[in-house]
Amino acid sequence: MKYRLLLLSSLLVSGAAFAQHANPNMKKADIGMLELHAEKTVATSVHTPENKSNYTDRVMSDGLGEVIESLDFSAGYVTSNGTWTNSSLANGNEEWEYRGPSTTPDINTGSRGQWAGSGANFSMQSTSRLNGYAIMDSDWWDGGTNGTSGQQSAANHQAALTSPILDLSTYPAALLTFESYLRNFQSFFYVIVTTDGFSTSDTVWNGEDTYTVNEDSPNAELIKINVTDEIGGASAAQIRFLYSSNGEATNPGLYYWMIDDIVLATPPDHDLAIDDVFYNGVGPFVSDYQFNNYYQQIPVRQSSADEVVFGAATANRGTTAQTNANLTVDVAGPASFNSSNTSFTYAGLSFDSTNVVDLYSADEVGSYDVTFTVGADSTDDFPEDNVVEQSFAVSERIYSRNDDVISSGVYWGTGTYGIYSRFDVFADDTISGVSMNHYYSNTNTNFQTAAGSVAEVGIYAITGYDANGVAVVDLASPMTDANGNVAVAYYVVEEGDQNNTIMVRFDEPVGIPAGVTEFLAGYKVSSGTIRTSTSAEFAGYGNIWVSTDAQTIVGYTSTTNPMINVEMWSSSLCANTTIVISIDADCDAGNYEATLSPNVTSTGSNDFVFDWSTGESDVDEIIVDAEGAYSITVTDANFCTETYDFNIANADISCNLAVGDLANNDFGMKVTPNPNNGQFNIVFDATRNQNANVYVRSLKGDLIYSTAVAVTDGTSIDMNLSEIPSGVYLVKVVGETSTSVERIVVQ
Repeated sequence: MKYRLLLLSSLLVSGAAFAQHANPNMKKADIGMLELHAEKTVATSVHTPENKSNYTDRVMSDGLGEVIESLDFSAGYVTSNGTWTNSSLANGNEEWEYRGPSTTPDINTGSRGQWAGSGANFSMQSTSRLNGYAIMDSDWWDGGTNGTSGQQSAANHQAALTSPILDLSTYPAALLTFESYLRNFQSFFYVIVTTDGFSTSDTVWNGEDTYTVNEDSPNAELIKINVTDEIGGASAAQIRFLYSSNGEATNPGLYYWMIDDIVLATPPDHDLAIDDVFYNGVGPFVSDYQFNNYYQQIPVRQSSADEVVFGAATANRGTTAQTNANLTVDVAGPASFNSSNTSFTYAGLSFDSTNVVDLYSADEVGSYDVTFTVGADSTDDFPEDNVVEQSFAVSERIYSRNDDVISSGVYWGTGTYGIYSRFDVFADDTISGVSMNHYYSNTNTNFQTAAGSVAEVGIYAITGYDANGVAVVDLASPMTDANGNVAVAYYVVEEGDQNNTIMVRFDEPVGIPAGVTEFLAGYKVSSGTIRTSTSAEFAGYGNIWVSTDAQTIVGYTSTTNPMINVEMWSSSLCANTTIVISIDADCDAGNYEATLSPNVTSTGSNDFVFDWSTGESDVDEIIVDAEGAYSITVTDANFCTETYDFNIANADISCNLAVGDLANNDFGMKVTPNPNNGQFNIVFDATRNQNANVYVRSLKGDLIYSTAVAVTDGTSIDMNLSEIPSGVYLVKVVGETSTSVERIVVQ
């Protein structure tokens, strides 16, 4: 099923964005990606493709094919077929630069641009880098290095490195390989081929399709492109490496592209490869995947109920048919797994997709490593791209698509912009909160989350899909459970929040309503300026959504992952939590008042919210001017609750309030039997006769039962609560001078 959103009102396309100013003329991706507007930042994210191939042998011989053209830059741009042409196709002077062992700069210098990030200190680490390589340094051409002028005025950069004319008339099939290292800001990294001198041409590769704003590719990534259909058998074929910033006149695309070891050869005999992997997906194209990356973290309740079908988009890039081909998936972790799909046949130069046979469910907390392997009867000529490795974690409570790496930024300008991630519901569950992350640049004051800004954090149900498979969601209606608890909260950004992940919890845990199988979780700007950090982990197809102040989804991107985590809640969190409360009273006799403050310790979370019987809420002290009975309810970050009832009086605090005692001496109370079925006795060993109240509360603090009693030594009270559900409860007795509490288990 494809994940897209139905627009609930007219589209409002304006300034949301990733990292820098976006180009309004930039090419839309095939899946309908919205261009997003942003600003320059020195932050960089490193995108590591799922296929982490590390080739060390570039020899193309025997079964690896016959070399037609090879450019390793050992003689500059000259090869046995002639000289590659280096030129600018725009109005400037920008061209590819040759980095050789004796040039200035030499092979040890990468990008010299002011925004180059890691490229400023890291040159191409290709197989034959010592012979030289080529770089199109758009950042340097446009902006120069820090503190210097650019090499030309801002303009569209069009630098072309073009092969001589190649005769492929005796080569009906051809494979183009090269090593690539790039960093992208709204630029295009084209490999173009032609058979008629570029009167017509075909784009066979564009790095921008994989690496989005501020992303780096792996250094010396081997790219393999089957160009058989485009130039196979042609008598006058040419190849062009074209860097195009294709931007506004005042703000072209930036950063760099380094290439080396270009080889055009006949395809190898045997070359199975994994192009991508997916979970519960089908089809060889990204738009056909349900999602091709699993969650970075998934709560055990959800992962236990999620039966995963592992699959892969695989290809035979060799010329020989592959028999008995098989895809195998191994999972190493607390719940190990192995499954295969065997005995399918690939014709030469073909591709397909397949799933393993068995379903998988990760039902234990821990880390999981997943290895996808494709093979066949024949020995593979390029075995490195037969294996893809991924990992994920099963957690107690956290649901996350991101990898917890703060690496880039998103900015929303004026208006209410927001960002959301999609999550699946596999089992009944309850949500306690959603995390948000604030980006803060120490070097660019325009790229900061402002203290005092307010975010609206929420969960929104995806209510269905239309006939075209488009999802429907209403961002004006947060998810609400059967008890009326609403999955929305407002958070005011404080100094120090920047570059930290803040968990924003709802007023009460919100149960996921029956029938909800997917939801969006995230936040939008209510006021001020909020920029969120993003991770470099590839998010899969349609998992991230951008909204506007009209409550309308206007676009999404699938190549940047916002730092949004969902926190689940369970009553079991409180079963073993003990919250101990006492009260300090500070007397101000002259003003006839006392300041009361709590001392709280807990075996669970130490992040507390206080609610007083006087009406004050979320304050850690109150002032009272009359003696009497008071109570305080303490709720920790896990929504575990304890209520403490006490008396405040003049005798203990030397105030001019009234006559009485501040005491919490135990009654010597005993509950029998315990555990019980809801029927039990309370027996007192009291030191004095007094009137008291009996309270039975759940661990969340909900009052289940109360009654008034007269306590004397040996008093026994019969309790019948057989109608209450099984669980752990607190029995508290509050008297005139004494308080006692017992924990009981109802079975």
